Amino acid sequence: MRPCPRWTNSMLFFIIYIKNHCVSCVSQYAEHGEELQVLHYEVGQKYVPHHDYFMDKINIVNGGQRIATVLMYLSDVEEGGETVFPEAKGNFSSVPWWNELSECGKEGLSIKPKMGDALLFWSMKPDATLDPLSLHGSCPVVKGNKWSCTKWLHVCIREINLDIIS
Repeated sequence: MRPCPRWTNSMLFFIIYIKNHCVSCVSQYAEHGEELQVLHYEVGQKYVPHHDYFMDKINIVNGGQRIATVLMYLSDVEEGGETVFPEAKGNFSSVPWWNELSECGKEGLSIKPKMGDALLFWSMKPDATLDPLSLHGSCPVVKGNKWSCTKWLHVCIREINLDIIS
């Protein structure tokens, strides 16, 4: 975990609480995760759609494939900043929050960031194949700031081994 320079002790305590709660939600993989990654987006910033699973052997060696992602929202976003799954097909215009979504957020199944909410999604199917529908991204923040925290869970226990990294 790389702390932001503006973090206070209470914020760090909150992150530790979130990490422990996150792990308890997916207890089978409790010891299989990477360290938390905290992300901060300002107006105009986004994260292009991507998969969290690995396509190379080097990353799979340590802990196996990423099986799931827990994305925790640490702030509300005034406008934009949705997490969007563009490959999820369907008519989502009937959801109550449709008119609150940005244009990007209407391009697939979208989750509007709300402080305290967490999103769990799987990168692998029950048959252990990679799930292309897990493609996701962060829409541009239109107004405000977005703070989120990601916890990636692996199939096996990860061990820090500098020989693998180098």
